[in-house]
Amino acid sequence: MLAPFPAATSTLALPYLGYDPSTFELSGPTPRGLRRRDAQDLALAFANRVAQEKARQELAVYYYRINHTLAFPLPLAARPDHMPQGIPEMKAYPWLTWLSWALEERWRLLLAAWDRAGDSEAGELLQRELAALAGWSSFVEWNGQAGLALGHIAGVLAMTLRHAERLQVSYLPSIRQAALHLLEQDTLPWYARHWAAVEEPLEPTDLHNIPLIALVRSAQLARVLKHPAVSALDATAKMALKAWCRLRLHPTAPHTEGTAYDGYLMDSVTEWLEGLPEKEELLAACKPALLSLVEHWLAMALPGRVDLQAPISDVEPEMPFWMTVLARLSLWYDHPEGRWFLQHLPADRLPAAALVLLLAHDETLTVDTPAPIGGSPRALPNAVVLRSGWASEDLLIAVGAGNASMSHLHQDSGHVVIGWQNRSWLTDPGYQQYRQGEERDFSVGGAAHNGPVIDGIVQTQRAARLMELTGNQDRQRARLDLTGCYVGLPQTGRLLRHIWLSPATGSTSPFVVVADELHGFDAGTKIATSWHFGTHLAWAFQDGWARLSDGLHTLWLTTTSAPLSPQQLLRHAGSRGPLTLSHRQALSQSPQTFAWVFCFEPSLTWSPPAVDLTPLHLPVESIQATRPA
Repeated sequence: MLAPFPAATSTLALPYLGYDPSTFELSGPTPRGLRRRDAQDLALAFANRVAQEKARQELAVYYYRINHTLAFPLPLAARPDHMPQGIPEMKAYPWLTWLSWALEERWRLLLAAWDRAGDSEAGELLQRELAALAGWSSFVEWNGQAGLALGHIAGVLAMTLRHAERLQVSYLPSIRQAALHLLEQDTLPWYARHWAAVEEPLEPTDLHNIPLIALVRSAQLARVLKHPAVSALDATAKMALKAWCRLRLHPTAPHTEGTAYDGYLMDSVTEWLEGLPEKEELLAACKPALLSLVEHWLAMALPGRVDLQAPISDVEPEMPFWMTVLARLSLWYDHPEGRWFLQHLPADRLPAAALVLLLAHDETLTVDTPAPIGGSPRALPNAVVLRSGWASEDLLIAVGAGNASMSHLHQDSGHVVIGWQNRSWLTDPGYQQYRQGEERDFSVGGAAHNGPVIDGIVQTQRAARLMELTGNQDRQRARLDLTGCYVGLPQTGRLLRHIWLSPATGSTSPFVVVADELHGFDAGTKIATSWHFGTHLAWAFQDGWARLSDGLHTLWLTTTSAPLSPQQLLRHAGSRGPLTLSHRQALSQSPQTFAWVFCFEPSLTWSPPAVDLTPLHLPVESIQATRPA
């Protein structure tokens, strides 16, 4: 999508450091701090990107998962089949996926330049490159299945052929040939095999993003071609959308693939829905489920950088598809909070589809919309969120709490991420590495998240129970029972995690408390906790506290169990950036509670803070011994 390299022809000038969420917090032209977009920002970003695409002589694609950058000729007259190994454990790496993202981003910009400004040079480039697709042997994946590349290419062909009368006669036959090949030789045989075996009621695994994206984009193309298969494809897609909406509203395990992949799937689904005759009827029926996406992305937005989401599960900031879905849904439903969100997304981070859509509705977005009111905790499909607001100085606490079964979700129940001052200070790898080894262990292993590891037993189930979610502007609290997430605990064992947010007042700085309450475990039971902190934060240790700073602000951290020491700080061998505070403690009694206190100072300080925890009624001894009076 918005590939971070090479800087000379990219919309984001970022270093080679794929899959570290801090990369996007620290690099690139995006300004820090909450900012209302200027009227000319969209137009300037669009003009600059179109100019870059017109000047491009080859396509460099950054495969951020594995840190490869590969070049492809323009136009790409043959399907690339001779590729490197990628990941040894995979029979064939899905190289076409990232290639199709880059191609679609380019082709959308060229098409919009041709449409909006009558840019004939952009139109010529677009037609020539789409006509070259007639030389591809096929559009399926290595295993013969219709996949993501087929879906993305089908979508662009559909958008272009929607106004076939303007296409040059020298290009139109080849573009139509490529479209018919994709639909008839690749999609329809796969559709007959795959979807014929799917029966209602659909289950979550039937709604995985790959086959559903291929389905809806093919239906979009069949509609433009007036192909006889459109009725069957649309009927199956409508069945899938209704199932997604039903499962999304499940009372105990709402369906989700996480921030990035919900957005990825619904980007294709909502574009298919845009041209459907029954659009308004489906929008009315699906409103609660679809608007839950807007509420999710708003709740998980990083303070000061609303284009970034809290790294819970596979968040992948390289995948901004959710911004396009946010734009469509906010405009379709005239959603006030969504419109405010759109007005504060930086133009340089918008994918081409969102950029073009917002340009088309620029006048409707010029009226200022009041900011959402903070102070109300929210339960989301894969997390609970406490927050004070969306400005840089506000705090976001996102806690993993999803019970869905999809593969992009992690075993991260109770895992806490804290966003403040344009950064995720307490963070998460934000991905799972598929290559076996140390990096995979860092991203999904026993020390990947900050939920307790109990006598070596890690979470293997998504079975968190939300016991309490309360609060207002003065204080917010979440309480989760995490016991069911572990297999093999003593029968009497029980683990509760409490999280409190106490926002800033006139005289005190904000602080967060995370307390683990353990019942029914023997004395001597070992509890291990791994806290990952953002890349390039500076560390120090003083009076039993850990101190982190970004050169302007300070985070202080302490615990009730024992003073913190520099020997607990380590860099996991598989980490691409975050450092880890590794804490080990044995239970001395049952029940017993360990509490962690995070204090946020708006300036650089070198004296640990005094924090009054008595209003929280913590079930632990005072932390007076580990902090100054």
